[in-house]
Amino acid sequence: MAIASLRYAKALFEIALEEQKVDEFAAKIGTFTSIYNSDKDFSSLINHPQVNAEEKLSLIKKAFGGELPEEVYSFFALVLRKGRESEIGHIFSAFNGLVLQYKNIAEAVVTSAVPLSDSQVAKLQKTLSQKLNKEVIIKQQVDKDVIAGVKIAVAGMLYDATVGAEVHDMKKQLLERPLA
Repeated sequence: MAIASLRYAKALFEIALEEQKVDEFAAKIGTFTSIYNSDKDFSSLINHPQVNAEEKLSLIKKAFGGELPEEVYSFFALVLRKGRESEIGHIFSAFNGLVLQYKNIAEAVVTSAVPLSDSQVAKLQKTLSQKLNKEVIIKQQVDKDVIAGVKIAVAGMLYDATVGAEVHDMKKQLLERPLA
């Protein structure tokens, strides 16, 4: 992520704090990000070099009506005037990270061969919350290449309790042993 993206995200977060609208900004930006990421026509227009900043801002206003706070529209205007539209996804991702940090929430990405049951997710969430001393949001990913077990990425750490990792560790130990 570019340094500029983080600077823009911090500026937007500071505005949200000052206006006491952190939750509102986070929700509205989450909606925008979801549409931006899923509607390729919309994101292509926002990033198109031949569409000027005013037209892009007009498109955003038409698409969202009065749903976005005025401060967010002003933020868009600044980003578009500065030609940073290609960084919008990174800016909002960084903004979301700042919101989670502010609220003492950690996101955990859990990868397994099959979806975890609700009780497994709840137990994992409780365990991680206690270890990290934070509320934890679990995002599940299914990866058919995982034979058994789970990989958990949280708070900048990766815990790999898959069979593949176990086999790799055993292989490494066997290779490091001197032959006797």
